[in-house]
Amino acid sequence: ENYILQDGSLLTNNPAAIALHEARLLWGPKVPIQCLMSLGTGRCMKGRENEKMSNSTSLREKLTKVVASATDTEAVHTVLQDLLPSSTYFRFNPSLSQEIALDNPKPCNLQGLVDDANHFAESNQELIQQAAECL
Repeated sequence: ENYILQDGSLLTNNPAAIALHEARLLWGPKVPIQCLMSLGTGRCMKGRENEKMSNSTSLREKLTKVVASATDTEAVHTVLQDLLPSSTYFRFNPSLSQEIALDNPKPCNLQGLVDDANHFAESNQELIQQAAECL
C-alpha cells in the first residue's frame, strides 16, 4: 500500500507533553499523573558552545536557529519538569560523544551510541531505580 510517512521532529520531537495532554483528556485534569517517562535519543553538545554567542543576521544563520528551535526536545522537558513532581516525571536523554546522522548506521557509529547509553545508565542508576519504582 502507499503510505506517506513523515518524521515528527518538526512538530513533536519530544511527544511527552502530548502524552500528558492525552492522559488528562482520558482521565480528567484532577486525576494525578502516576508516572511520565520521556526517552530521548541522545543529545550532542559538541559544536553548540558558540551557538548563543553568534550575532549573525545572515539568512542561513536565521534558518539554522529556526530549525534548532523547532527540533529542541529539551524545551518540552523544561516545561514538564516545572509542571510535574520530580517523583512522577523522568527524562532519560544521554549525552552523545559525537553527532551521528540518523541515516548513518555504520557499526562504529552504533557502537558509539551503545557506549554512550551504557555510560548514561551507569551514571544515573539512582534515577533509573526511582523510575522503575514509580512504574
